Amino acid sequence: MRTPQEGTLVVRPPRPSAKATLGLAGLTLAITGAIGYVNAGDGGALIMCAATLLVLTPVLLRQRNSHAVVTPTAFGKAGLLGRPRMRSKADAASVLLVTLPPRMRTELKPTPTLVVLDHAGRPLMRLAGPLYQERDLHRLAVALRLPATSYPGVLSYQEVQRRHPGAIPWTSRHLYLATVLIGVGLVAGVLAIAVVVFTLDHFLL
Repeated sequence: MRTPQEGTLVVRPPRPSAKATLGLAGLTLAITGAIGYVNAGDGGALIMCAATLLVLTPVLLRQRNSHAVVTPTAFGKAGLLGRPRMRSKADAASVLLVTLPPRMRTELKPTPTLVVLDHAGRPLMRLAGPLYQERDLHRLAVALRLPATSYPGVLSYQEVQRRHPGAIPWTSRHLYLATVLIGVGLVAGVLAIAVVVFTLDHFLL
């Protein structure tokens, strides 16, 4: 195991307990499996459980493995696999700290966001709540030792896009549309799997 470099800051998001995580995953599987069984029997339950695992696994891995790292010479963040993609501090020019409106009606609080920008204003790294807490984003901004721009209060997505084009991704600025597109893709994938399973079942009988 590598020893962290002196002066390195590692920030990990708060993690729910294993019991709570397993309970939520089990409940979700039970509900989707029951829906599949009611509509298509054992095969439907199997397909729905497999599709649910396909969605849940990346979410759980991201929650477990995500963290951000700042060393004296580099910075980066880790996602699903837990290995951070590091960038040289020489590539970075500034840090943007901004609080954005809730992206969905289910989110009660605004979203603190940190973006590391290169010399052309393009984003090199982006961290946001609720995965990362606001105080941790400020700790990372200080550790980066780069010129920082912050705005008081909550800034709209349109205003951030106007002042810092490209700093906030399209999926965040159009979350409802992105969610619909992803949902349509997942449904299409599940239907494709169902067609394959039922076709194979027909020919094997």
